[in-house]
Amino acid sequence: MRILLSYHYYKNVDIAKLVEQLSVFGQPVDILVDSGAFSAFTLGATIDLNAYTQWVSYWGELFGSFANLDVIGDAEGTLQNQRAIEAMGLKPLPIFHTGEPWEYLDRYLEDYRFVMLGGMVPYARERRRLMPWLIKCFRKAGTQTVYHGLGLTSWYALSAFPWYSVDSSSWGSGYRYGTVPVFDQVAGRMKAVQIGDRKTWAANAGHVRALGFNPADFADRSRTSRALLCQIGAASYVAGERFLRKRHGPITIPGTDASGLRTYFVDGSISNLTEAASGLRTYLAGANGANGADLMWAAQGLRTYLADSNGFNLKLAAGVEP
Repeated sequence: MRILLSYHYYKNVDIAKLVEQLSVFGQPVDILVDSGAFSAFTLGATIDLNAYTQWVSYWGELFGSFANLDVIGDAEGTLQNQRAIEAMGLKPLPIFHTGEPWEYLDRYLEDYRFVMLGGMVPYARERRRLMPWLIKCFRKAGTQTVYHGLGLTSWYALSAFPWYSVDSSSWGSGYRYGTVPVFDQVAGRMKAVQIGDRKTWAANAGHVRALGFNPADFADRSRTSRALLCQIGAASYVAGERFLRKRHGPITIPGTDASGLRTYFVDGSISNLTEAASGLRTYLAGANGANGADLMWAAQGLRTYLADSNGFNLKLAAGVEP
């Protein structure tokens, strides 16, 4: 269960309690931490470097990795923060942003095998502007460094490159905006379907059922719940991750055996993360009258069964030696 937590939003949350809540689902919890500098910047707030590093140090054993505190619009300031945090004995992931001088990426590529790429959110719909920048980033990295895409939600950019990991809040667009992500496992692309649009849900019924859901629950607004919207969004991105793993093959951080692609789910609400958690393990829970407050309702959910006419393949899928 992979989750990206933003210090800006979670600095006052008991992370141990959150991990305990999510551990109910029986899967390890992999937490990637971002400072939330971009969110703070858009809200006119600031993040104190010392406070951020103290928070990371306090909860550090629960985090898989964490990002540098980037300074929006100041590549040199971001680099200096990287050096300052490292001087405290910590190992933050460096961040390179769109629009920054390429010399900074060159410096990161010399010293680090895992780099974050940021600043892409404002250009997500500007394909002709973003793609050349990404192409140059990946060409420069070659096979010596892998990338994490901060806030990367555009499927064209997500599917075109061998990312090690990405994070996205788009899985929650269903309960936030009424536009539900549905992954088409045949065409290998993410579709956006509006709640209550009966014609479009009917056209995508096969894709919805392949994810473990009933399209009628989304075609009729009265049958939809926040829990279902959380789950189908999470399940769609998990299916998308599986597709990209197959397309790009194993992606590992050079010098380690850590493999991608990893999709981290981002949300400012603990309740939404816990509601989606069943989808993250492809153990899909129906609404069944649940309001999302009780984490244990997921144990009563729908199970995804794997069908194959060849028992050899079934054993492989189950992790059993044939």
